[in-house]
Amino acid sequence: MKCIMVRHAETKANADKKIYGWTESEYSLLGEKQVEKLVEYLVLQNIDKIYASPLRRALTIAERVGKEKGIHIIKDDRLKEMNFGILEDMTYKEAKAKYKDHYDSFMKDFENYVIPNGESFAQVHIRAKAFIDSIEETDECLLMVAHGGVVRSLMLHLLDLNFKDTWHFEVPPATIIEIDYDKGFGKLKQFIPIGDQVKL
Repeated sequence: MKCIMVRHAETKANADKKIYGWTESEYSLLGEKQVEKLVEYLVLQNIDKIYASPLRRALTIAERVGKEKGIHIIKDDRLKEMNFGILEDMTYKEAKAKYKDHYDSFMKDFENYVIPNGESFAQVHIRAKAFIDSIEETDECLLMVAHGGVVRSLMLHLLDLNFKDTWHFEVPPATIIEIDYDKGFGKLKQFIPIGDQVKL
């Protein structure tokens, strides 16, 4: 099957460099332009099914593409961004000042540290893997609109990479990643940082 994974466009929280996952945030002005570019590209693809995080910054893009192509959107909580718990909606400076011990533990062991009222990246990876494993392999093209952490996790699973490989690639807002996946073997076909093509 062909997997097209999309990280949502830039939000105001991204622009303000906030730690946020389950918190909703509107697109920035740049993000609004990135959405247009993303939709413009995606509607030209031969997509059969569309999966999306229920968070608005991802769902909006999926709905725009789905409307153009007449495809129903399948919302899945497993595609939600990492829950940053008590650190949600804070800048890194604010988080370090208010919750220094938790912030330092999170930065030291991003993979395993469970943020109070939140989760760890390892837990995100478990649910992202479960999402992929729940999809029956077909010859179809599947669009998945999600978030930075989840897209990274999906890539790790589909390309059979280790956690330590997570930071070997950047996934900026409005990035499209295409992977062909057959019988447990994934091959990276395209990595398109569409957001980098958009200027205010």
